[in-house]
Amino acid sequence: MKKSLDQLKLELPELTLNEGTQLFGGLGTYLPEVIVYPDNYEPESEDPEADDDDDQRNNPDYEDFDHDGPYGNDDLSYEENRNFYAQINGYLSQYPKLAEFIKNSNIRFFLDPTITEAGQYNRNTLTITLQNTNESTFIKECVHAVQDHLKMMENPDARAALEFQEHLLGDLWGLLSDTGSGFSMESATFNKLIEDGLLTTVNGNDAIDLDFFIEHFEELFEVFKENFSHEDRYQGDLPKDFEWNWELLFEYFNIRYV
Repeated sequence: MKKSLDQLKLELPELTLNEGTQLFGGLGTYLPEVIVYPDNYEPESEDPEADDDDDQRNNPDYEDFDHDGPYGNDDLSYEENRNFYAQINGYLSQYPKLAEFIKNSNIRFFLDPTITEAGQYNRNTLTITLQNTNESTFIKECVHAVQDHLKMMENPDARAALEFQEHLLGDLWGLLSDTGSGFSMESATFNKLIEDGLLTTVNGNDAIDLDFFIEHFEELFEVFKENFSHEDRYQGDLPKDFEWNWELLFEYFNIRYV
């Protein structure tokens, strides 16, 4: 005779998203993915358990499938997670080289409003955790992920240099995109470099004069240390013969240069 669960007095434990994912050996069909949706694409239902057959977010054969990584934050609602990943997707769609790297390296993004820093990159777990969806913070934490990929973090004397580069790239990105505010390098030295030739014009757009930049960027390191004098990890000296990979990093983050 068949018996119902109620008759058998069985209790089913409540599982978190991550616990359920691990138990069933993969991503659930409703978990937000870091992908780039086609224009105007929306799932047919807001119900995370509906439309399993039609939802293409987990189909690796789908032409716009991009990345199969994030599990979401259990402490946030489905909508909060979904909106966060949609924002990340939007950012990645603007940076093709970065998006390809994120996909191939399986970098995962998480939203956690409770962290004390604006963003964190964990090279052990290959995760980027953001306090919010600020694009400048997204850029800076992705800089660390790319530095790790380029093996720049293997230099034990490069901690201050890596933080300096992250902030300087963020400033250059903000300078060219007109979205930056509160530049890390804000100073008379930074302003003079701009006046003396840091910026040039290409097809009507501002761009970095690479030769000028390479010759003068280290002048900003003392400014950086002074502006972040409260951060011990930002102090120290720049390592000799350090491979900065400026051109590669400029390309990852759409920083125009000539």
